[in-house]
Amino acid sequence: MDPYTSLLSKTLTPQPPLQKLSVISIFSHLRSSSTHLNHQSESGKRAISQCLTSSSATVVDESVRQLCRLVTDGVVDVNFGLLELCSALIGCDLKFVNVFVKGLGFLVRFGFEKLNGDWKFHEVINHPFVMVIFQFSILV
Repeated sequence: MDPYTSLLSKTLTPQPPLQKLSVISIFSHLRSSSTHLNHQSESGKRAISQCLTSSSATVVDESVRQLCRLVTDGVVDVNFGLLELCSALIGCDLKFVNVFVKGLGFLVRFGFEKLNGDWKFHEVINHPFVMVIFQFSILV
């Protein structure tokens, strides 16, 4: 049985504190798991995707925060975080756009600061929104 299944089912409950704790537990598990259960595994990718595409504001908000934390802690690459957030942004409900915009902005800024402005977007990351952030960050 997939280790994320029970935690993902708890994100569906109508109790925001339980939802938030479930998301934190999922990302904690992703952080400390072996290769067959981490963010690169099929179950890990599915867990991240389900959290980011949830219909709950609490789950989406905490998922974006936890994904950004995985990036800043060096568990996943900046490009991986950008790709996940862009993918979720494309199909998200309008009420979640601001959450993804903030997450994308944070990761772009982090990428530039981490590599002292010498960071380039991975060629896979060509979403127009990311390019707007990139252009804006050059002007600032």
